[in-house]
Amino acid sequence: MQKRPDPRVIRAKNLIAIVRRWQALQGDQFGNDEELKEIGFLTMCFTELEESTALYCELLLFRPELGGFHQPKAVIEKGFGEKLDLCKTYIIALGVLRAIGTDAILNEIERAREIGEKRNSIIHGYLHPAQGSTGLVFRNNI
Repeated sequence: MQKRPDPRVIRAKNLIAIVRRWQALQGDQFGNDEELKEIGFLTMCFTELEESTALYCELLLFRPELGGFHQPKAVIEKGFGEKLDLCKTYIIALGVLRAIGTDAILNEIERAREIGEKRNSIIHGYLHPAQGSTGLVFRNNI
């Protein structure tokens, strides 16, 4: 039985091949200081969003009416999607208990989920040359 190649090795080889093609077209520069600063800033913003979501969930659990929702695993240790699912559950529960609309908050939770999916596309996706140009694009691993 033939062993399947490790996806990380495939991604690394793909990235190296793309960088070599890019360098052949553009020279040795692969991202300038401003682009790298922007990537770092976006990474910090996403981390802040994820930590804020976890904190908000933990704060909601102080509400006595949500006492039955406590989890064995700390919210901060969960993945971003799980944190959003918990937050959504808590918001819906409070909305039902208090007879208030939650659509605006639920829409924001979905927008946060979309941001997380875009982030995952970049972190876990592949770098490919853009068709019809000399630039690069990220593609999800699907």
